[in-house]
Amino acid sequence: MMHLEHLRPSKSNYASPLHMIPKKGTLDWRHVGDYRASNSQTLKDKYPIPCIDDFTAELHESKIFSRIDLIKAYHQILIHPEDINKAAICTPFGLFESTRMQFGLCNASATFRRFIDEVTRGLPGVYAFVDDILIASKNHEDHYQHLKTLFSRLDEYGLCINVSKCIFGASIIDCLGFNLSENGIKPLPDKFKSAHILAPIVQFLEGHTNKKKSHSSVRKSSEQLKWNENPEQAFLDAKNAIAEATLLRHPIPEAQLSLWVDASDVAIGGTLSQLSQGKWEPIAFFSLKLYKSQQKWSTYDRELFSIYSAIRKFKHMLEGRNFSIYTDQKPLIYTFKQNPNKCSPRQLHHLDLISQYSTDIRHVQGSQNIVDVALSRIEVDSITKSPISNFKEFARTQKDDSDIQKFLHNDTSSLKLELKPCQTSNCNLLCDTSTGVPRPFVPTSFRKLIFDHLHNLAHPGIAALTKLICARYVWPGMKYQIKQWVQCCESCQRSKIQRHTKTPLGTFSLPDTRFTHIRIDIVGPLLPSEGHNYLLTIIDRFSIWPEAIPIPDKRAKTICRAIFDTWISWFGCPSVITSDQGSQLRSSMFAEFTHMLGTQKIKTTSYHPIFKRNCRTFSSTFKIGN
Repeated sequence: MMHLEHLRPSKSNYASPLHMIPKKGTLDWRHVGDYRASNSQTLKDKYPIPCIDDFTAELHESKIFSRIDLIKAYHQILIHPEDINKAAICTPFGLFESTRMQFGLCNASATFRRFIDEVTRGLPGVYAFVDDILIASKNHEDHYQHLKTLFSRLDEYGLCINVSKCIFGASIIDCLGFNLSENGIKPLPDKFKSAHILAPIVQFLEGHTNKKKSHSSVRKSSEQLKWNENPEQAFLDAKNAIAEATLLRHPIPEAQLSLWVDASDVAIGGTLSQLSQGKWEPIAFFSLKLYKSQQKWSTYDRELFSIYSAIRKFKHMLEGRNFSIYTDQKPLIYTFKQNPNKCSPRQLHHLDLISQYSTDIRHVQGSQNIVDVALSRIEVDSITKSPISNFKEFARTQKDDSDIQKFLHNDTSSLKLELKPCQTSNCNLLCDTSTGVPRPFVPTSFRKLIFDHLHNLAHPGIAALTKLICARYVWPGMKYQIKQWVQCCESCQRSKIQRHTKTPLGTFSLPDTRFTHIRIDIVGPLLPSEGHNYLLTIIDRFSIWPEAIPIPDKRAKTICRAIFDTWISWFGCPSVITSDQGSQLRSSMFAEFTHMLGTQKIKTTSYHPIFKRNCRTFSSTFKIGN
């Protein structure tokens, strides 16, 4: 570094620690200064850092890619001579200062970003992200010209490239954590190590049935789990298929756009798609977990919020474009036709933003909105064992169950029993489809098993457990049977409190003599009268004798003086004073005042004005008159 004149001995008053960081994939080291003390005193450069997603918007029809990496990029920038001493670092060999920009300086990234933007400004097909430069072209001839122009510009500014890290003329290239090709952009394979496969997305995977076959073979309930090369290969194929399914296409400027949204109980999701060759292709995904307060909103409000949030997320891609909004919440298609007076302020706020971009809201079946359903169901499901371990045995028991035979021959029943194929076993189950969701009809021998499995999860009460089981299964008299089983649960009887005893509010006994127990309250602010804006009302609890004392303000000092000069001078010192929990009456001055008088101070319970109803009634008279 000293030979290159990047470092020199220093006599600076500044000194920052030095850290040595190994460079990725090499045996070299990068020295980084710990400039936190200097950075805290430095005026920050607000030059923006680009968003990684922005450069993909201009890659449509690009087929040839190159990636340029600059060697010692930060060292290409000279530090101003007056500021060199501020970049001094401590080393085992003494104090040195850098003449070139160093890692760790708070403005280093913004400074280099401004510089590299100046270098690449006006160059076609060139996109710079700090020291990584991407060149994208439609063909080899254009790509050659783009590279030639870029190299000429780099040479003009004296920049050097790291040839060992550069890639030239590739049809598929890894850049900034993504895999780029003419088809679109997708995550790198090593970013896809987590294989949390969502069931609804498998229909987007080519040949997913064959990939599932090996997995299904190791999941047979009658055999021990066997994991060998076949399931392992199927597992890897499934991971690759998921990565392929998440391919984001390059945006086409003239293509028709659509926004697909969905909301669940815990999250919202959206997909921005474009129409290409007669089918919708995703160009951006969005998902957001809801706060606890938002999870309490109605389904309509959550779906409306998903549209609002998705538009805010993609507004830079939607402004000035015509697009349709697809949702599985049918009432939303009439949202711009309803009376605004029936909307809440939050709904009006959401609709105001949505209307600035599009009012074309269309309904789509939930089964056709699969990607957004998956994005909005981001809550991780815990792995639990199904209460029905052998579906073939379950189906066989259904055929022999007497209750099921009665319902099959009963035309007056509200249940619609149909045979439905089981997804995890090669058999058909008799299910009720009257609610729109297939619910297996549970034979007698499986009912207690299902109850025990779901009740032991958290021991919910009768209503909660009934709702949980009825949403998944059906059998005659199930509500009464569930109630009986819950009431007989020993754990619930030991742990759950059926009745909560609430202590009633205390009452004041009537005093024996007059002027021993008084109630006080403050009325105002009222219209000014002779410099007084408030009234101090005092009522004797025994005789109900009232007094209204005008006071200029409601400070504790003013209240104490008014009580002493009027009531106490007229009727003597009371034994008890009752008041509300106003800050003046809870102050240390008022407490010292009552202590000096030897008076007991009683504060009433918040939001229970019944304890001073006479005082309140007396005070309201002045408010009405005012």
